[in-house]
Amino acid sequence: MKREAKKLHRLDKIKCWRIFVQMYPESLNVLSCVVNNPKKFNNYQVYAAFLLLSSLADDSNTRYANKSIDVLIGVKHQYFTFSKTNDYNKFLATREYTFALAEATGDRKINKRHIEYVKKHPLDYDLRVNQEYYNDCTNDLLYISVQRKLKNPKPRDEKTKLISESIIDRIS
Repeated sequence: MKREAKKLHRLDKIKCWRIFVQMYPESLNVLSCVVNNPKKFNNYQVYAAFLLLSSLADDSNTRYANKSIDVLIGVKHQYFTFSKTNDYNKFLATREYTFALAEATGDRKINKRHIEYVKKHPLDYDLRVNQEYYNDCTNDLLYISVQRKLKNPKPRDEKTKLISESIIDRIS
């Protein structure tokens, strides 16, 4: 079951759900339920919901875009820790949340907070997150992917440019 849950939180799965939430922005209500009731869902479902909410923040319908940002800002997750932790799962919860919030808002302070949080932890933690998300991607492929985001950014990539630059600095 745990292995299946992890598969929900991978790029190949998230891509189709990003399209779905763009087509059906009312799905915001379901995503809000997931992120605000984390004990009812597994961690990877919650992390996937964070990323889908950040995708909705790019919706051309500003009502849904603003509401998705409000939902993310209002999340009070039981696992968040903004100090250094030796627990990878606690790291992952906070990392995914701060990344989704940065991607949703493009706020420079949130980007910097995410970078500071990640830098408190071993590089291996962040590499592991990316290996899981990008389906066993190597560090070289990660580097190429992040370089692509910097050279040909999508709107959401523009919002996390500082984070991408930080990743390049850490893995170079």
